[in-house]
Amino acid sequence: MKKFITPEKCLVIMPDFIGDNVILLSFLKNLKKNMTQNSELVILSPQNMIEFFKDFDFIDKIFEKKEKTKHPAQFLISNKIDTIIVLDFSLVWSIAAYISQIKQRVIPNLLRSGVKNSRFLQTFFTHIVKNTSINSKISQKEVYLNYLKQLGMSIFKKTSSYPEKKHPQLIKKHKPSAFIHTSASFFSKKWPLENWEKVLEFMEDKFDITYIGEKNKKENILSEKFKLHDLRGALSIKDTLNLLKNADLLLTTDSSPAHLGALAGTKNIIIIYGPTNHIQWKPESEKSNIIQIYSDLPCRPCQMRFCRSLECIKQISPERIINEIKSNKDFFQSLSTYD
Repeated sequence: MKKFITPEKCLVIMPDFIGDNVILLSFLKNLKKNMTQNSELVILSPQNMIEFFKDFDFIDKIFEKKEKTKHPAQFLISNKIDTIIVLDFSLVWSIAAYISQIKQRVIPNLLRSGVKNSRFLQTFFTHIVKNTSINSKISQKEVYLNYLKQLGMSIFKKTSSYPEKKHPQLIKKHKPSAFIHTSASFFSKKWPLENWEKVLEFMEDKFDITYIGEKNKKENILSEKFKLHDLRGALSIKDTLNLLKNADLLLTTDSSPAHLGALAGTKNIIIIYGPTNHIQWKPESEKSNIIQIYSDLPCRPCQMRFCRSLECIKQISPERIINEIKSNKDFFQSLSTYD
């Protein structure tokens, strides 16, 4: 790989998933730290992440990803981008970067897709960084930081936190607060609703429960059957972060709230995994007690987003979750107050 030159104006094409964007904060912060004082770090963000990214001072400019994809080459030329980093493979941005003659074009290899070498990438990109397989024992944050190391950059600080704008008010609780998130981007990550019902039967009289995530008619049965504050579809990412800061428990599928809770410092986070590599995608937090629930099957991890058997998720019983909650004495010995 040719020598990487410190960018003057670097554009990073962010992934579409919220969780990936949260994990990438350390990558962006260290990338900016390696750049010169007058250089600019520009990102193309999913629309729902724009307000979130505005709170981080190491990002100089933010554009909406979908909007700029309509005329990508024109966008690159008019903004005088000298380096582009495409974090997830994109045919549109690969071609646009090439025909715009961007000096440095960076992309991870396609090992995650099972492709060891790609002539396409070798043609369209100047720097191809090594990725890991889906079986890797390295966390995804480390994978992203290793991209920078491969480009000859230094890592100054690995941790990231959400900037504090206000001191939270003192909150008096009659019950510990719990947040649940039952949806997921892929069907194979969804835990059966009948299991959620059994867990909520146990939790209902012990916790003040808030239901977050996207609105889904099939999941309305939970808000109809149990005493929940149903805020599904009503919260922005920043709203969710602010609520999770004071939460005692977050119980979620393997999806974005797990990473938002870690960033917010939620006291306890229980994550239910399906086919995903739980080591690779574990949220990292200095403040949170993170508990990962998964099935130890030989077929895990896999990329079968629509697996027919779904044994990995079906084998997780409601009793496992209930026992994890019971084992945390903090929920039952004292109520929480926050300064």
